[in-house]
Amino acid sequence: MNDCTVDGCIRPAEDFVCRTHQDELRVALRDLADDLLTELNVTRWRLSRSTANTGTVSRSATSALMFHATASSLADTAANSLRAWAREVHADQPELRHPGSAATPRELAGWLSLFVGRISVMPDGGQLADEVIWLAKEVRKVIDTQPMNRFLGICSTLNDDREPCEADLYAPPDKAFVQCRECGSLHDVEERRRILLNAVGSQKGTVTELARALPDLLGRPISVESVKTWVRKGQLIPAGRNERGHSLFLVDDLVALVITKQTRRRGKVTLTVVSA
Repeated sequence: MNDCTVDGCIRPAEDFVCRTHQDELRVALRDLADDLLTELNVTRWRLSRSTANTGTVSRSATSALMFHATASSLADTAANSLRAWAREVHADQPELRHPGSAATPRELAGWLSLFVGRISVMPDGGQLADEVIWLAKEVRKVIDTQPMNRFLGICSTLNDDREPCEADLYAPPDKAFVQCRECGSLHDVEERRRILLNAVGSQKGTVTELARALPDLLGRPISVESVKTWVRKGQLIPAGRNERGHSLFLVDDLVALVITKQTRRRGKVTLTVVSA
């Protein structure tokens, strides 16, 4: 029996990774493949950098509208780590068929999850387990940040030294104003949402990405099935394709369509009431 080579673990291991960490690694890889990386990419996609007026009530400033940088850097770290470890596992055990250079991080995580037993006999298996388990934990932290609140960008109110406040702003759905927890500045929620929408108007995303990323900014739900129906009817036109061949659509196009349909719905209700 050897000691587990995962950093800080003193459990016995038949080879290099103890049973407990094998189980944790398998869960981490499956979670990354099933939904964690998808949620992280949705978070990363909708948080683009731009410059705009913040809509601050108490003070005004120029804002870099971006989520905490962890979302973007962690997505890159996860992709690089999973690619590197997939190559390492394949090099150590070439009989295992590598999923290919075009495989997505989700596909790589799914592939690695099939061979946790093989990984446990690799000299670097403990390092792989340690890194992937850490990645899964960090991704969960990012995508679970204040889940009941809506993200409204970075505060960016200038302090006395003319430096922007870097605190993230979140607000419950029913609040009209939000106060920055760091500098105390008061922000109009609707104005912040409008600014964020304008900032990402030229961005593109798949049906799923748009349907999941935009409701917070629009203040209303958007179902994936509704968007797919609009695409089938030719009401929402693709604006390109991603590297996987999936159709991409402009944020501005979907926002305009949602607002148009909402306005028509309200008009029908009003007309019915008048005729009665």
